[in-house]
Amino acid sequence: EYSDKGWRHVATLAEPWGPNRAFSRPGFEFSYNEQDDEILAIQVAATLGWMRAQTIELTGYHDLPVLQVWIEPLGEALGWLDAEQTTLVIPVRSLDGTRRTALDAAMQSEIAELLAQRWTEAMFVELGVPMYHRWIEPEMAAFLRHTLDPAAPPAPMLDPLVTAFGPELMPTFIESMRDRPIPGAALPAAMR
Repeated sequence: EYSDKGWRHVATLAEPWGPNRAFSRPGFEFSYNEQDDEILAIQVAATLGWMRAQTIELTGYHDLPVLQVWIEPLGEALGWLDAEQTTLVIPVRSLDGTRRTALDAAMQSEIAELLAQRWTEAMFVELGVPMYHRWIEPEMAAFLRHTLDPAAPPAPMLDPLVTAFGPELMPTFIESMRDRPIPGAALPAAMR
């Protein structure tokens, strides 16, 4: 602070934005700032919870990893905080600095893409699919993303197969992968 006698040191608040709050939902641990809009945190939790439930219903796979979600007042961009993709950061402010009160369609689409990729990778790692058989991974991520965000393009191979063989194709495919984690064998087995 500056006065007629010059600069004077003044103490600042240790946390001018207030303490963090946290809550849990199946598959997620949420953290947000007290002064952030609690409505945004609740909407994010509802949206992500729906996406998780849809993924489980589509695939029959229940062992999706638990993710941390930070509703971040100082966050600049939506994305993963860490290379392991365990913490998703959702900025409270938009690029022009206005405070968000809800997720817009573009953010929901980006979140759908991030989660579809993360969950697909986690699923195939846990199922023990060898790296040289992971050609199916981008296809599965595209399939999940299109379901979570209908504006996203459909998966070129899996969407037509699910249309032709019905919604039970994907859970049967994933279950077949538990026994033999080779997509080239599990997919035809699921189509019988």
